[in-house]
Amino acid sequence: YLSVSRDGGHTWSKSFQVSHGGSNAFPWVTAGSLGRVAVAWYLANEEGEHNRYQFDDLANAEFDVQVSQSIDALARSPHFSTVTASEHPMKYGPICTAGTTCTVSMGDRSLGDYLNLGVDTDGALQVVYVDDTSNSFTTGPTGAVAENGPPVYQRQISGPSMLVAQTQKHNGYQ
Repeated sequence: YLSVSRDGGHTWSKSFQVSHGGSNAFPWVTAGSLGRVAVAWYLANEEGEHNRYQFDDLANAEFDVQVSQSIDALARSPHFSTVTASEHPMKYGPICTAGTTCTVSMGDRSLGDYLNLGVDTDGALQVVYVDDTSNSFTTGPTGAVAENGPPVYQRQISGPSMLVAQTQKHNGYQ
């Protein structure tokens, strides 16, 4: 969900849903020129039971990185264009969202909080995330703990620029 302010933060719009379907975690938002906003998040193809999003219980989940962009976010009914930025599922199985408590509970914290979304000087979106398909574990004092996978950097190469002054259209993610 996202809420916008049209008056410098004095008042805020009613929240509107950006993501649809599956289970969503670790959202990251960035803005460009006035009215241009983008959100990235991890999307699992699985949902928790009874609409409870228990990421620790999603044993068969496949996670992808989603990015949604709007160039009219200040409109009464903004439009968002959503793409899957990751080339393949970048995580299989559950993730622990309990912070440092994951170490004690032996939860999988291999994704950490490494998702990041920004805008470069050309107005292209840049997303960084962990590709944790290595299935690599380290044995420590509390048992086996999933290691972090390698970082992935992708730059938008299609779609509208996040900066109004930039007329270049990007052509996808690379």
